[in-house]
Amino acid sequence: MTPVIITRATDFPQEKSMIDREIEKNIHGKLDAYLKKFTTLESETRIETTLTRDTKKNERLNTTYSGKVEIRINGKSFLAKRENYEKLEDLINHLFTHIKTQMGK
Repeated sequence: MTPVIITRATDFPQEKSMIDREIEKNIHGKLDAYLKKFTTLESETRIETTLTRDTKKNERLNTTYSGKVEIRINGKSFLAKRENYEKLEDLINHLFTHIKTQMGK
């Protein structure tokens, strides 16, 4: 079954296409085999990604990003949260790497 992919990234209207591309790349590149392990024809897979731009406490500091990815398959749940990344792409990639590690256990 095709997973339901939900992306919450209201802070990033300009980066929406890049975010969608990175999420798709990670799902099909890193998680494909792991998702197949947990799914059946009747199972519902939900992949939820939430990304935020952190509020600057000091204007001289670089903007940082935080996020989480939650995957729910057949009653099982996998969650990864990360904070204070300077590159949005790195944040997305690391979130999915941590999910992959959890699913591999």
